[in-house]
Amino acid sequence: MIWIARAHEFALPYEGIILMTVFFYFLIGLRFRTAALCGWLTFCAYLAVELHTGLAAKVLIYNAFFLGAANLIGSFGCYFLEHSARETFIAQGLLEDIAERDFLTGLLNRRAFSEQANRSWRQAVRAQQPVAVLMLDVDFFKAYNDHYGHAAGDLALQAVARALGAHAQRPLDVLARYGGEEFVGLWVDVSQEAILALAEAIRADVQALALSHQHSAVADVVTLSIGIAYLLAPQPGGLEEAQRLADGALYQAKEQGRNRVELRALTC
Repeated sequence: MIWIARAHEFALPYEGIILMTVFFYFLIGLRFRTAALCGWLTFCAYLAVELHTGLAAKVLIYNAFFLGAANLIGSFGCYFLEHSARETFIAQGLLEDIAERDFLTGLLNRRAFSEQANRSWRQAVRAQQPVAVLMLDVDFFKAYNDHYGHAAGDLALQAVARALGAHAQRPLDVLARYGGEEFVGLWVDVSQEAILALAEAIRADVQALALSHQHSAVADVVTLSIGIAYLLAPQPGGLEEAQRLADGALYQAKEQGRNRVELRALTC
C-alpha cells in the first residue's frame, strides 16, 4: 500500500505500520517467535519499499527508528507476556495436581478418584469393556499405629501406596487413598483371571515389603486384605454399586482371616 501511494505521489502516513506491528505482538495472540517474525519482516519490507521509492534519507531514518523501536518494545513485551502465561499455566497445573492428590501418599484423593473413575467407567460402558473395582485395607493398622506411632504409620502407608501404584500404570487405571488405611482402585478392560492375579500380586508385594507388625493377628509383617467387584458388562451410573460390592468382598476377606483376596462377580 505504501509503495502504491508513493508511486502515485499520495501522502500516506507510515504510522499505520506501527499500529500493525502492535497488532502482531499484542492483539491476535501470536506466540513470541511468530509475532517477532511478522514484525521484523514488516520492518524490512517497509525499508525496502521506501528505498525503492526514493524516500529522503532523513525521513527514512526517522521512520525506521520509530518502527524499529516499536518492534523492540513489541518483542520484549510479547516475550514477557508469553513467559508469564507459561508460568501461570504451570502454576495452575501444579495447584490442580495438589488439589487432587493425597498429601501423604501422593495417590489421588477420594474426590479426584470419583471424578476420574467416573470418566473411566463411562469409557468402559461405551466400549462394553469389563471393569474391576478393588477396595484394599491394611490389616490391623490401628494396632500398628498404637504400637509404632503415627510417624511410622505414615511411612508404612507411603510404602504400601508405592507398591499399589506399580500396578496401576495404564491410562484408564485409577488408584486412590480412600481414607485412613483404605485404598480404592479401578481397572478397565481386564479379565477376571487377570484381575485376580493382579490383586494377588499386590497382596504379595505389600507382604514382601517386610514391614514389621508385631501386633498383627495374621502375620508378623504388614499385610493387605482386598475385595474385588468384577463386572463383565458395566452399566451407566453403576460405579457406586460396584464400590459397595467391592466393599462387601473386602468385608468377606476380613471375615475369612485377612491377608487374602475375595471376589464378587456380576456377569450380566
